Amino acid sequence: MSPLYVGLLAWSELVANSSRWLEATVEKSAALPNSFAHATLQPDGSGQCKVLRVVVVAKDEGGPGTPLAVRVDLDSVPALRAEPEAQLLRLTGSLASTTGVDWAGHSFDDSKDGLPSGARKAEVLRAEPGSEVFAFEVPQLSAAMLVVRDCSSHP
Repeated sequence: MSPLYVGLLAWSELVANSSRWLEATVEKSAALPNSFAHATLQPDGSGQCKVLRVVVVAKDEGGPGTPLAVRVDLDSVPALRAEPEAQLLRLTGSLASTTGVDWAGHSFDDSKDGLPSGARKAEVLRAEPGSEVFAFEVPQLSAAMLVVRDCSSHP
């Protein structure tokens, strides 16, 4: 299955639930100059929490095995009090692959009806001690989405 189709699945999560776009920037490096990020803030399905989603795409092939180092600092997001744990959803496979590609455990490889199959997988990511900074890496030709909840007040 084309990574583009899997990308649409990730995009649908990013823009769900009346999302509000936020500014997101990636510091460009010589090794990975075409990487980019998008961020949204949205209510969750219960109406009790807010959810920040930050998707990062490392579109380049840099030096051998050079991943994109990502730091998301939530101090710059007013009105968001992040919980100390977040989810990290990953594209596995590669943007250059045509099979063996999945988004957070969901794949279209064996789909007969156009719906994704597989169990959802998310890594647990903790904020750096004493901060609201979440750090992770995105391999070359891949993508990841940080999902941070704020249930401190109603949206």
